Amino acid sequence: MTLLNRGVALVTNAAQGPGRAIALRLASEGFKVAVHDSPRNGDQLIEVYRHIQRLGEHSCVLTADLTMEDHVQNLVKDASNCLGGLNVMIANTQLCQAAPITSTTEEIWNHLFKVNAQSIFWCYKQAAKEMISQGNGGRIIGSCSVWGKQGGPSLSAYSASQFAIRGLTESAALDLSEHGITVNAYALR
Repeated sequence: MTLLNRGVALVTNAAQGPGRAIALRLASEGFKVAVHDSPRNGDQLIEVYRHIQRLGEHSCVLTADLTMEDHVQNLVKDASNCLGGLNVMIANTQLCQAAPITSTTEEIWNHLFKVNAQSIFWCYKQAAKEMISQGNGGRIIGSCSVWGKQGGPSLSAYSASQFAIRGLTESAALDLSEHGITVNAYALR
């Protein structure tokens, strides 16, 4: 990718917070950016889309349930079709629900793993498949947390989901390096 054509990025949960900041930064650096979020954040997502267009970059707005593999598969395909490929996937998804281990229910545990680790897994998998089919390598970056490096009080389920993302990221990096795809995660607090 040259400085004039940085490529295509897909940023999940881009309506607000880190996802919004990442999407806008990528656009300001010359990337075409597909922005994703849930329909309930549609107005904020449209605002991000318009901001990217004002920067002079192409963009598209996509919605999907990141906990469902077929939704993520369609999301990645739609982003690639809309903007002409996929070079960068920012799998940005985080949900924290604090509860002491003695109060952590199966529902809390399963929900945190589904929203955090499972969503990241589907994003990594589907982005990798798309990038491998294109044959140009790529970059996959997932959101994690400092609580994926150490536990914290009342964070047993959340912290475990973050450790899962770290392990997934390290394993995916080893699996995908032969295809010229790097996989990393950034840590939020």
